[in-house]
Amino acid sequence: MVVEDEDDDGGGREPLDPGPVAPDPGGTSEATAPKRSYARVLGVSSWPAIDSFPELIQAGNICTIIIPQQDYEAKRHNFHFSLIGQVNFFLISLDALRMEAKEKRNLSQGVVMHPLGKGFVIFQFHCEGDKAEVWRRSPLKIGGQLIRFQHWKPDFNIHEKQIFTKIVWIRFPDLPLEYWHENVLLSIVKAVRRPVALDRRTRQGIMGYLARVLVEIDIFESVVRIDEV
Repeated sequence: MVVEDEDDDGGGREPLDPGPVAPDPGGTSEATAPKRSYARVLGVSSWPAIDSFPELIQAGNICTIIIPQQDYEAKRHNFHFSLIGQVNFFLISLDALRMEAKEKRNLSQGVVMHPLGKGFVIFQFHCEGDKAEVWRRSPLKIGGQLIRFQHWKPDFNIHEKQIFTKIVWIRFPDLPLEYWHENVLLSIVKAVRRPVALDRRTRQGIMGYLARVLVEIDIFESVVRIDEV
């Protein structure tokens, strides 16, 4: 069996005359013009060797993809100093949010914002100090709304239920001084939520009538009542 192209008439028709060929101003004919690859046309100067990537592992109907772990870890490290906030874009645009961060937040190295969908935005800071400063002031009032933050985590999914936290001071009025030890105070507040830091005066024992510990709590959970220490 012979398969012929629909335009092939077996030589029964004369080829169409394409007309005169326009001269090449550069002096290079079509036959000698260098061919460009698809990647070069798109502006990709280099392209990784696909054959060097890990092979697909298939067991029955289940396929396992092995990714380059070193490249994944390097990319994940870029988000080490990142926070995630949920923004109502009916009240403020992303450009206005970026302008607010640039002009009013006094960040030493700035921040890059990436919209993730459903109002979630990842705030990618370049240093730990800028991230800590924004986290300490959370929630921030920007554009007539309060923006609450959570720490970025790997495999963040905008479709899952999110846990938003804030940091608050827990005070211990009239606490006997023998309890004013860092480990003792942290053990007490651990029953409430994750401790973050001790107040400077508490650490130095300057104020003998009020101890304070900074903790991170879930804003939607009820307060834990401690009856006995």
